[in-house]
Amino acid sequence: MVRRHSRCSVLVVLLCALSSAAFAQQETATIAGTITDSTGAVVPRAVVVVTNVQTGITVRTAATESGSYLVPSLRPGDYSVAVESKGFQKTVRTGVTLQVAQVARIDVTMQTGGLTESVEVVAATPLLDTLTSFALLALVFVPLERLFAAHRTPWLRREFGTDLLFFLGQYLLWTAPVVAALVLVHDHLDALPLTGLRAAVAALPLWLQLVVGIASSDLAIYWAHRWSHQNAFLWRFHRVHHTAEHLDWLAAHREHPFDNLYTRLVENLPLMLLGIPLHVLAGFAVFRGLWSVFVHSNTTLDPGPLRWLLGSPRLHHRHHAIDGVRVNFANLCPLMDLLFGTWCDPGQMPERYGVAEPGPRSYLAQLVAPLWPARRSRPR
Repeated sequence: MVRRHSRCSVLVVLLCALSSAAFAQQETATIAGTITDSTGAVVPRAVVVVTNVQTGITVRTAATESGSYLVPSLRPGDYSVAVESKGFQKTVRTGVTLQVAQVARIDVTMQTGGLTESVEVVAATPLLDTLTSFALLALVFVPLERLFAAHRTPWLRREFGTDLLFFLGQYLLWTAPVVAALVLVHDHLDALPLTGLRAAVAALPLWLQLVVGIASSDLAIYWAHRWSHQNAFLWRFHRVHHTAEHLDWLAAHREHPFDNLYTRLVENLPLMLLGIPLHVLAGFAVFRGLWSVFVHSNTTLDPGPLRWLLGSPRLHHRHHAIDGVRVNFANLCPLMDLLFGTWCDPGQMPERYGVAEPGPRSYLAQLVAPLWPARRSRPR
């Protein structure tokens, strides 16, 4: 009884820590938009400089061939957006105020003319933010994995470096393209006749909007995850996540960029269709991601009385067992597995993880292999 109360106390602390980390990690915003000329034609490869008015820190990027640009990981505050391109006058937008988790759409129309001045650029801080996130996650999970270890493994275990590269790649390389894709999909959905549906959802109390949004998102990602184990093309990418032979908080980040994009699009699509502002669910969305890290962690902690609302490492570790049984596709709420007959509580942790068939083990090889048809493997 004392041991059970101790575990529940640890879980409460973990929930508080994850909630704090969630809001700490989501305290950024994004500026995105399209650059065109006075006729409406896109202006490719224009230089975009975003400046924080309070700190003077500037971030520089370049528009794509289609004229779109994206500047993620900005601290809330007041900004100016300056755009330059050969043959056009420099255009500056001021008074841009960013809130937490906001995606601000700043489209710029440029006028023909000459450049009048240059812009000095100061380096941004994505690496610092990544290292801070790594430190926060390690501070929470490393002690838990030592105190409540499911398997006794050294901290610098085999393939630690590979999973670290997946972590760094996810934070430094792949987040921006995923956000850009979400912004693009959101903009296209706005052109659909969804006014009636969105008005009905907006009329609901906020708590009911949250319930509807979370339930629809969980339903979508459950079936998307299940399909990625059945469809040969999707499995080629999702298989990378299952190659981890040691599950812990760091291995949770072993994910192919395409699989990551697929997951983020599916889980956010219902929210965008319903017109629920993404910043309303931003805190919960980050908490959901952090809970996914928890269910991969090398711990025996259990949600106890919340076991039907929140998944546990024991359930999700069963999903990663090497025997290939298709169970426990939900990583947040087990109700979806219960509803569709894929719930399984083995009562203990698996002895072995991974996939049975051989495959590449290095970071770069696992990124490239799914792109080649010869590397296809059978879904499980």
